[in-house]
Amino acid sequence: MNRGTSSHRWRPIGDGPQRAEFETLSEHLGLSDGVRFHGFQDDPQDWMVESNLLVFPLLDEGMPLVLMQAVQVGLPVIASDIEPVRELTFEGADLPLPGDERSWKGALIKVLEEGPPEVMFVPEKCRELKNG
Repeated sequence: MNRGTSSHRWRPIGDGPQRAEFETLSEHLGLSDGVRFHGFQDDPQDWMVESNLLVFPLLDEGMPLVLMQAVQVGLPVIASDIEPVRELTFEGADLPLPGDERSWKGALIKVLEEGPPEVMFVPEKCRELKNG
């Protein structure tokens, strides 16, 4: 990835204690033209239908509802290899390790070079867990 020359646009939604740090980092890396932070959004599904990929780098999660919504609308997802996420995947899904910068960097570079990941989440499991 060349800094400042990417044709990709990153549109993070959500808020948290590290938002200001990430905004500063994107500026420092020369990526601010391609990154726009949108903060908390009431209905992330509205954003999902306009997106090409959900990046979900969580360290811990109870029930990953946003991930489940993304799968239901057919949005490709990269999510951390944690138990609640693994429960929604096909066996052998290649998920980056939570908090592992090298693992996440590799996953993101792969998406940039090869396109979104193949389907690794089971839509039926996402519907069952969310509804049931």
